[in-house]
Amino acid sequence: WSYARQLALVARNLLQAIREHRGAALERAAYVGRPSLPPLAPSSR
Repeated sequence: WSYARQLALVARNLLQAIREHRGAALERAAYVGRPSLPPLAPSSR
């Protein structure tokens, strides 16, 4: 294993984990609560 190859694999896995986390977070938060305004749908942000 070269250092550069290992670094590339770590970076790829990190980006994949971030994308999966974002997708799960968007599915969980269907509506964004705003204290003084009605709920805002994520697509209108």
